[in-house]
Amino acid sequence: MKEKILDLVKFGVDKRAAERVEHMMVKKDVEGLIEAFKHERGYVRLVAAKSLGKTKDARAVEPLIQALKDEDAYIRRAAAKALVRIGQPAMGPLLQALKDKGSRVRQKAAWALIEMKNRNEILPGTVEMIEPIMRVHWSDENWSLQKQAAEPLTEVGNATTVEPLMQALKDEDAYIRWTAAESLGDIGDLSTVEALIQALKDESSRVRWTAAEAFGKIGDARAIGPLIRAMKDEDRMVQGTATRALGRMRDTKAIKPLVRGLQHQDSWIRSVAAESLAQIRDTTAIEPLVQALKDEDWTVRGAAAWALERIGDVRAVDPLIEALKDESESVRFRAAKAVGETGDARAVDPLIEALKDQDKHVRCIAATSLGKIGDTRAIGPLTEALKGGDFEVSFMASDALRDIEMRAQ
Repeated sequence: MKEKILDLVKFGVDKRAAERVEHMMVKKDVEGLIEAFKHERGYVRLVAAKSLGKTKDARAVEPLIQALKDEDAYIRRAAAKALVRIGQPAMGPLLQALKDKGSRVRQKAAWALIEMKNRNEILPGTVEMIEPIMRVHWSDENWSLQKQAAEPLTEVGNATTVEPLMQALKDEDAYIRWTAAESLGDIGDLSTVEALIQALKDESSRVRWTAAEAFGKIGDARAIGPLIRAMKDEDRMVQGTATRALGRMRDTKAIKPLVRGLQHQDSWIRSVAAESLAQIRDTTAIEPLVQALKDEDWTVRGAAAWALERIGDVRAVDPLIEALKDESESVRFRAAKAVGETGDARAVDPLIEALKDQDKHVRCIAATSLGKIGDTRAIGPLTEALKGGDFEVSFMASDALRDIEMRAQ
């Protein structure tokens, strides 16, 4: 009873106790705050954790690390935030906390390290940081922690991280191999190309498509041949990812295999092939893409229209005008935008007709395209569109009329 009374005298109750703790913070009484951190009342511990963070005193690190084990989730969160505020002095203990038996402790420690990195409290490439975080990322049963702990690996990006990641591409665990491939793609170091080429032959399809995806980010020409071969992989995801990566690399050597991809039995891969040809923007793909405008799948037709827009060749104008009648509003929208980008007067009358399309988005883009072409034949129909009652269409028609007027001056 006597101890309880002394305790209440020292700390007060609830709000009064918190006010006492805050007073300690103002006085920078770190020892008092650490003592308050042992209080049985969670509210007091919570305020003490926040106050210790504000002091940025290294003496607070150890009790805050211990608080990551607190039964109260709010206190664990406050302790992690306080450690972030303290910065560098907390890094070593936080790295040790990544090895803690409790998943909640590991999770909060990883979160704090990532926050410190984001605030430039941890120097990129800090050797001590790398291996423990890799171990947590690859072995922890908590999926959200795995995802958090991956971030430092993908952003520090120097030889210190690259070497262990390349070694991990040979690990017996497929999960480790694909995680390593993903991280190497995000780092983008050219020294990893050969290792990732080997990963395209991995027994795990997930590793193969992750390696293909990595090349889309790295963009090294050495991967062109291996990626073309990966387009014939037995796994659909590998085929599609390799197809997309070839587009992102924008190398003309990929045009022929991508054109063949337009004939693939899988509509998703045909669509990705069209999108990749749009990235390369080479006129030799015009005829195959025009043929793709007749594909049975609307997603492929839409991707082909987008690709033709990006390439911008007048040979595509008539086929795109025909696509303005497509049953899919998405394809009609793409076609209307594409013919507007060409600036070809042949599209004026079909676009005027598209101002009456049942889909308002098609009507909007038809108005915009007429403004880009700038033909005065569109003035009357655009003026009528202003009175149609749809605000968005009226707005676009008004802009188009202004564009035509400016061109006429």
